[in-house]
Amino acid sequence: MGVFFNLKSVINISSLICSLNHLTLNLKNMRKQFLLLFLIPLLAIANESKTFEVNLMALSSDRYNIVIKGNTSSSQTDLKQELRRKIHESCGTRFEIENIKFVNIDQDGSKKITIHGRFKCYVNSQM
Repeated sequence: MGVFFNLKSVINISSLICSLNHLTLNLKNMRKQFLLLFLIPLLAIANESKTFEVNLMALSSDRYNIVIKGNTSSSQTDLKQELRRKIHESCGTRFEIENIKFVNIDQDGSKKITIHGRFKCYVNSQM
């Protein structure tokens, strides 16, 4: 009977070790799922950070209105850089910014910053 008791103890220890291994695997999987749960939204926010909605409207042959809508992670500096980039695309290096105004809008429950501006392009004969 002593041998049987030892064999039973070995079986119990063996099943305990199998249970611990299974628990460890479950914890590793749960940790991976937990990380994915938080990393995916962070990656989405990171991808969003450089997207702007730009509306450029011609007022005349050399004057333009521009509206640039940022996202939740945009700053005034980001919008100013995008404004300069769009003006350089339209005018090159000869331009005058006539008006700039920053507006905070509440869209989809989150605050987004928008820049409204007006600029004029110059040609060589106007300088």
